[in-house]
Amino acid sequence: MRIALTLASLAIPAMLAGCTARSGAQPPSPALATTNDACGASKLGAFIGVKPATEVLAKIKALAGTQIVRVVGPDDAMTMDVRTDRLTITTGADGRITQLRCV
Repeated sequence: MRIALTLASLAIPAMLAGCTARSGAQPPSPALATTNDACGASKLGAFIGVKPATEVLAKIKALAGTQIVRVVGPDDAMTMDVRTDRLTITTGADGRITQLRCV
């Protein structure tokens, strides 16, 4: 009886440990989000190396078929929520487009 109680007292904390949040848990990998082309990024390869001026962004929106677009520079903060219908345009230090993806 005493052994059963001891085992039970050890098992309960171990089971509860599985229910707690991990510290340092990572958000979903952006690589997983890019497998979906809901925002039309695959149609926009011609814009790599172009500066995202107002008229360029209008063309990108029209070709992609999405209105949800954000432009992110190399030092800009960005939310980590994943929205596959949102086109994220990443620019380099020179202000030119380096990447177009659905996140």
